[in-house]
Amino acid sequence: MHQYRACRSPAAARAQEPFDVCTTYPAWTVQKFTSYSTDSVGGGTDALLAGTASFYITNSLTGARDEVTCKLQVNYRCIVQGLSSDKNVTVHVAIRAGFVTLIVDEEVGGCPGRDTPLHVIGTEDVEIKCSWDNTEEVPIGGPVACIQALEEEIVQGEAVELAG
Repeated sequence: MHQYRACRSPAAARAQEPFDVCTTYPAWTVQKFTSYSTDSVGGGTDALLAGTASFYITNSLTGARDEVTCKLQVNYRCIVQGLSSDKNVTVHVAIRAGFVTLIVDEEVGGCPGRDTPLHVIGTEDVEIKCSWDNTEEVPIGGPVACIQALEEEIVQGEAVELAG
C-alpha cells in the first residue's frame, strides 16, 4: 500500500516547454528521503514491524512533484506503482547500509516505430544517515530511522530496451 500526492509550483509550470516524450528523457529529483524500520520489518501487520519510507520526487520535464510513502517489506524494500502525476511511473526502493537504491521506470507508449512501450529508467544510490535506538530493553534490532544525507539527488532517466 502506498500513498502519494502531486503538487506543482508556479515556477515549474512556467518552465515547461513542449517536448517529445519518446526522445527527451527526464531526470527525477529526490528530496527529503526518510525511513523508519526495525529488524522485524515485513514480519507482521503491526505498525511497528511494518516500516515505512517516504520522499518527494520531481520530474525535471514536467515540474510535477509527488510525495511518496510506501510500506517496507522484507529486506527493506518497497515498490510504488504509479505516481499521482504520472500513472506510468514505477519506483523501486531498496534500503541498505548507508544508502537507498532508487530505480525509477517510466513506461512511454505510442512512440513511432515501436510495437512495445519505451522504458525510461534511472537508478541512483542515495546516501542516507541512520540512527539506531539501542536500549537495554532492545539491545539489538531496535528501531532505525534514516534521513537523506544531501538536500537532493538526481536520478537521470535513459531509454532502455527490456528483454521480452
